[in-house]
Amino acid sequence: PFIKRITQQNKEIHLQIEQIKAQKDRLYTISENMNEGLIVLDSNSLILAANSSALKLFRVIESDVIRKKFICLTRNLDLTKFVKSALKGNNGRGTILINNSTYELFYSPVFENNSVCGAILLFFDISEKAKAERIRREFSASVSHELKTPITTILGYSQMINNGMAKEEDIKSFTGKIEKEATRLIALIEDIIKLSNLDEQDKITAADDVSLMETAKAVITSLENQIKVKGIKVKIGGKDTSVKGNKS
Repeated sequence: PFIKRITQQNKEIHLQIEQIKAQKDRLYTISENMNEGLIVLDSNSLILAANSSALKLFRVIESDVIRKKFICLTRNLDLTKFVKSALKGNNGRGTILINNSTYELFYSPVFENNSVCGAILLFFDISEKAKAERIRREFSASVSHELKTPITTILGYSQMINNGMAKEEDIKSFTGKIEKEATRLIALIEDIIKLSNLDEQDKITAADDVSLMETAKAVITSLENQIKVKGIKVKIGGKDTSVKGNKS
């Protein structure tokens, strides 16, 4: 009976080991196929595990970082602050810059018997999103400047006319410039609407024959004020040609 009991226990232990190994293999397969970087730390901030995405993110190999202090992986002060917060029992998220790429970090403590026994760090690459947001901000600043120029011109000439500062013979010239700037303002607003539509559709729906010569002339005309302010000489050369595309 004693030998039978030992044999049965050995079978049960072997089965448990197989189950643990299968579970470990599943977790390994999942973590290694993640695009996100995953790092597991113990309560002393020693690195217990790091998937291939995390190793690639910090440009290290597994043998150099496993069972090493997290500070050996990176000296990033923001990231170190987030790790300390996680080991104090706090959940959170933050944005950090690593090797010229922008990542969103989610950090979370791991509890055992109501005590923090480690932390999990999850890194999402949001570089493209951050770049798009930066381009949007630059575009908004540029649009604000482009809209301000014709509005300032219209306001200036209209005030001169209303205050009686304009000579009779100059009023027609002033109203002509006001009309020109108003037309330019409308064109800018239409361009913004078109760009907004393109952003939503994510494709150009119409392709026409576009004259590059006419387009170049139109651009120079729209930049006439800036050219004068900067004292730049601009001229167009070459022969006209057309391409298939969207004029705006």
